[in-house]
Amino acid sequence: MDPASRLADDLAVSVVGETSDPLIAAALAEARTPPAQGVAEPRKATAKMPAKLWREPSVWGLTTVAVVWTAWIYLQVWRRHDRFGTFDNDLGFHSQYIWQIAHGRWFSTILGLHAFGHNSTFGYLLLAPLSWFGGGPHTWNFIQTASLASGAFAVFSISRRRLGTPGLGAAMGVIWLLQPVVQGNAWETFHPESMAMAPLLFAYNAADQRRWRRFAAWAFLAIIWKADVALFLAVLALVFAWKQRLRPKDLPAGWTGGRSRMQLRNARRPLAIFALSLVWFFVCMNVMIPRLSGGGTVFGGLYGRLGDSPSEVVINGLRHPTWIAERVGSNDAVKYGRDLLTPLALSALGGPEGLLIGLPQIGVSLLAERQFTHDPFGNPHYQALTATALMIGSIEAMSRLRRRRPTALIPAIAIIAAFGLATTASWGALPSGVRRNTFWVPPGDPSKTAKRAAVEFVGPDSVVSATYLLVPHLAEREGVYSFPNPWRQVFYGVVGTPPPNPRAVQFLIVDLQILSEGPDRELYDCLMTVGSFREASRGAKGQIIVSKRVQPTSEEQREQFRLAEDQCAHPAG
Repeated sequence: MDPASRLADDLAVSVVGETSDPLIAAALAEARTPPAQGVAEPRKATAKMPAKLWREPSVWGLTTVAVVWTAWIYLQVWRRHDRFGTFDNDLGFHSQYIWQIAHGRWFSTILGLHAFGHNSTFGYLLLAPLSWFGGGPHTWNFIQTASLASGAFAVFSISRRRLGTPGLGAAMGVIWLLQPVVQGNAWETFHPESMAMAPLLFAYNAADQRRWRRFAAWAFLAIIWKADVALFLAVLALVFAWKQRLRPKDLPAGWTGGRSRMQLRNARRPLAIFALSLVWFFVCMNVMIPRLSGGGTVFGGLYGRLGDSPSEVVINGLRHPTWIAERVGSNDAVKYGRDLLTPLALSALGGPEGLLIGLPQIGVSLLAERQFTHDPFGNPHYQALTATALMIGSIEAMSRLRRRRPTALIPAIAIIAAFGLATTASWGALPSGVRRNTFWVPPGDPSKTAKRAAVEFVGPDSVVSATYLLVPHLAEREGVYSFPNPWRQVFYGVVGTPPPNPRAVQFLIVDLQILSEGPDRELYDCLMTVGSFREASRGAKGQIIVSKRVQPTSEEQREQFRLAEDQCAHPAG
């Protein structure tokens, strides 16, 4: 048989189990013949690892690395928050949402939105009970850091099965921990999409083994954090539906339904997952979020003329493809791709499954007008799902390499690890990396004691407006605003959100070191001048100031304060 015919026959055998070669056909027929009665069927060869996997040195090695990584990274995250280096957006409002839900309320005064009018973060419900036992921002940051580290074990589980040895699986798990976006998500403090990264990897692992009940559990733990996760799962389901078609199971003895019918039967679960994921995404994005937010969305303004909703973006993109090309070009898609692919030594390009799964989030990032949506290092949570998909692509690429050129597998993984270490040290948030002072708050802030005293000065039930770095430390209360809110609405609610009531604020805490000389500083100076607030505490050489609202002695004075504050917030001319 000539080489071309042999290649065609090999393909036919691998895809449909049929061949024109009589010798191969006879072998296939013999393999499919059920054993005679009383004769034990031979055990199928599998790639199972030893039952007592915990005895493997590589497993202990990965566990040690993951524990050290968690402790080292979380220590830096803890210090960042303790040193007043975390922000109102997003740790502040996430912390307030969790605290409010634990106390039977659903609204964040920091963000100006219902908990599920911002995004479909039902995962808050899992964390809320911890607030009853003292859980707070440090707790949420630790849970997120540990969750990110657990992704290494999902990568290990997929890789050890695909690559054949626990050692190579452990190596891929370490590569996950070396990724700048993974470390960056820990640095950026608590974000819902970061919490979805490890469950998505475990879901992929379960789907790869056709363990659909286990897949459903992991998919649920992922999708409760953000609506975008549904698109990840939808494409993942299509990938596995395709894999079922390419690698159908042997037809059972006596099956008369035809191979196509069997392929459809094998793909029914992935196709059902695809449909359910799209329904979840549609209901969250087009029904729940707009209704609970008052008609708009916080992300509606990110896409400019492309539209305010996912459906509008898709429709306008189809109508005006040049708009898509212009936006992708202006957002420097080449640099974006380089930043995400280089830490994996471009290996994800050899795993089209990962590229396809990450495509929806890549589109979300590159089609937005704002630069922060496609900055993997400054705002890594926007790339959480993309980085997860690319890790899957890298594993798939190594699996293909093992089948085609097994001798090149170990050198390839070593190269990926080297790239991961080099990029995270030079670009990422590695605590000992080149850019550590860009990411982490150094010690020695002389105003830290004054900031701590200012936060502790106000009672736990007092309504406070504070500058943004102080807000996460005040978030566990019913009423806290990020100055200049509530007098002037900035990053508060959506278009049409009713303005909050400034007269509810009892304390004003400002850090003059970050209160810029501009409208915000003018508003603060005006509030102090008209007499609505009186200075109650001053620290750090006059830079950290706590002011308490002056209680009016008459209705006339109350009205005077109201008019004066309105004039401060919206000066004429």
